[in-house]
Amino acid sequence: SENRNLKDVQSICLNLAVAYNLIDNLDATYSGILYINKAEFITQKIGHRPIIDYKICFTKAQLFSKDYKRDIDLSKKYYRKAYSYAVNLNDSTKMRNALFGLGTLYNTTDPDSSLKYLLTTVNKYYVKDSISNYLCLNALSETFAHKGMLEKAIYYSKLGLSEIGIKTNVSLSLAFSQIDRSNFKLRLKYAFPQLGSIYLKRWELNVNRFDLDSSIHYFNLADHNIDMLRRTSKAYRSKLFWRQISTDIYGKALRACYLKQDPEQAWFFMEKNKALLLSQDKAELQYRQSLDLPLEFLMRESELKEQLVD
Repeated sequence: SENRNLKDVQSICLNLAVAYNLIDNLDATYSGILYINKAEFITQKIGHRPIIDYKICFTKAQLFSKDYKRDIDLSKKYYRKAYSYAVNLNDSTKMRNALFGLGTLYNTTDPDSSLKYLLTTVNKYYVKDSISNYLCLNALSETFAHKGMLEKAIYYSKLGLSEIGIKTNVSLSLAFSQIDRSNFKLRLKYAFPQLGSIYLKRWELNVNRFDLDSSIHYFNLADHNIDMLRRTSKAYRSKLFWRQISTDIYGKALRACYLKQDPEQAWFFMEKNKALLLSQDKAELQYRQSLDLPLEFLMRESELKEQLVD
């Protein structure tokens, strides 16, 4: 009876940890770690169960891989333990997930290790799951880009997009239509800017007009996709997040337009950037007013800003 109660408590702690892991902020990460540690502690009381052990290790690895509590060594340790449990369970999906976690963990710090895990994930554990395949292929593209292997970076990025129904050899208007119809807009927020950046980097090596055209094409797609997402974003903090992404896109897109000597496209991205800055100031003001801050505080802040400009 006591063991059954502890199992119920462990299940609650584990589910809470998984839920907090899905929330991308500092407080949620710490809460997730707190509950996953409780779930792990209960294991010492009631004994090991492979399926629960896997879930604990995998969730713990994910939590320690987040920027807010990034600990590469701990995350690596728990992804490897999760993989061992998955092997014992003979569950190929769980093996794939653990290897994918290891691959993305090393994405920027150790590209060779990242490629080893990601290529194993793609080649050995291919599944009929378009989202999983897209995420893995896109991570492969990013890793190849970090290594300077740009042809492969482009290949895997486009292969990943094809997994979620995005064709890359179409006109701009047709590409916009694909984005409008897509159910995966949130998943695309980094894929298009990544392709635009890769083509821009390849131009620097080859000075090829095609690469500049392609770079601008994908920055246009990135801008369109972000616009679609921002329209459905209500919260101020969420809108700021989209603006940060957009600013990076516009900066690189402007550079590509300058290199191509395309004033019309450059003007388009410049105007979008201006509109972004103006809307950001307006949104910030509305947010501050919603906090019911004293008028003298807002006036003092305005005076300080003017002094900084002078």
